[in-house]
Amino acid sequence: MAFHLIYNFDMPAPHPTEHPAHFNARSRPLGYETIVINGSYFIHRSDEPNRMHAFRDVQGLESYIGLLEGTPSWRLDLTHGGVNVDRQTGSVTPHDGSAPFTVHDAQGWSGSRPMNDMVRNADYLHIYQTAPPPYGGAWHKWIGL
Repeated sequence: MAFHLIYNFDMPAPHPTEHPAHFNARSRPLGYETIVINGSYFIHRSDEPNRMHAFRDVQGLESYIGLLEGTPSWRLDLTHGGVNVDRQTGSVTPHDGSAPFTVHDAQGWSGSRPMNDMVRNADYLHIYQTAPPPYGGAWHKWIGL
């Protein structure tokens, strides 16, 4: 998996890194992956590895994961989320082979597409609950950042 990083020279100098297994045990069920590079912590959505949040220390990463764990909001990116969408019918077919569903199964829709039919033209689907959605695709916790 390739990562596109912009190196910030204010980041700490390289030193031995911690193994991210502990962080991934918490972040993967939320739809995120955690990596450690040169002592800095990075978290990204599992479906979009080239967009990351960077943290200089473990406290920043812990805080961010805590925010993700605490939010009751799940989001599915209809472009990068491992699904095909029929924009005429609203049918969503997950790439993982799980059962199809429709955009109407979501509780919210968002994106930059025309507002006259946001449900069929949404960029993202939202479900508001603590447990992971019962549908296939790369759902991830969403805190609006």
